[in-house]
Amino acid sequence: THGEIGGGNFFKSELDGKPRWEFSTFLVYLTFIPGHESYIDFGSWIGPTLFYAAQIAKKSYGIEADPVASASVSATLVLNGDESWGKSVTLQPGGVGPGSNDALTPVEVSMKSAKAGNSCSGMGDWVENCGRAGVHWKVNTYTLPALLKHWNVAASDAFIKVDTEAF
Repeated sequence: THGEIGGGNFFKSELDGKPRWEFSTFLVYLTFIPGHESYIDFGSWIGPTLFYAAQIAKKSYGIEADPVASASVSATLVLNGDESWGKSVTLQPGGVGPGSNDALTPVEVSMKSAKAGNSCSGMGDWVENCGRAGVHWKVNTYTLPALLKHWNVAASDAFIKVDTEAF
């Protein structure tokens, strides 16, 4: 049935204090990820979509530019490293942005957020529904072609999620 992965019902859970958090996102995943070799999650935040998709796709890749969120998703992956889906996840700290299309050569950019780790980081001074950016940090960015080449992933066989709420 919709929402059941590994015998449990994911949609009964709350995330970020919201019951049925992004319910429609998970239904889209259940509909469109099967049949793709890879799932790529740009803007993985603390990992809910990345880890859910990892239970559907054969291989999953996450990239997160917020250092607090990146540390959280990394720690959660370590705690779930023995799970079959956990073994299929690759994390890349950083963001998607300018850089070389041929090599994984980082370009440093400035990111901002009202609060690090809150899923509202971006490059602007104001983030919708999150307030004025009060903290900032430098982050390495990579182009999509360079990441695909580094991960040896064919774009034609990947389901790619790009989280742009803060841009």
